[in-house]
Amino acid sequence: MRLPAEATGSDAPVRGDREGELREFVTICHHAAQATSGTVDRIAQVGVIPNFHTVVIAYDDDQVAVLRHAELPLVALAEPCPASDSFALQPVHLTRSFGAARFIDRPLITAVITEFSDLRVMSAEELNAPLSRVDLSELSAGEHSEIAYWKPDTVGDLLFNFWD
Repeated sequence: MRLPAEATGSDAPVRGDREGELREFVTICHHAAQATSGTVDRIAQVGVIPNFHTVVIAYDDDQVAVLRHAELPLVALAEPCPASDSFALQPVHLTRSFGAARFIDRPLITAVITEFSDLRVMSAEELNAPLSRVDLSELSAGEHSEIAYWKPDTVGDLLFNFWD
């Protein structure tokens, strides 16, 4: 797998309509929630950290966090933490690199997102792949510096991160 430039979310040029992007993403998540008998429970917009938008879809006995990368048309599905966390994710370990999420697969949600958008929903297998198996040659020098500092373990840790 080759990760494209801006994968870390750092060194990216300031882009235009982040609010419009969030509205579109939330709309897609509402479609996914409705199609899978869930409801949109929480929304968190990208900021300095994390580098992704989050929409949590709630079901009777389950919740799924839908993460939308801030710079790339990539989506991940993850287990959310309790509602008190404003980022809707629970860091797995608190070191220089935050294991931001436990990535999961939900085929029905994935199908709806891909039907209503050009976003690519990454599989848990892709996101949990060790960074050592990934081609990082397209990343900028600044991104490589971030990786050296934060030391992400997996593709998901790099793409969906809490780095400042």
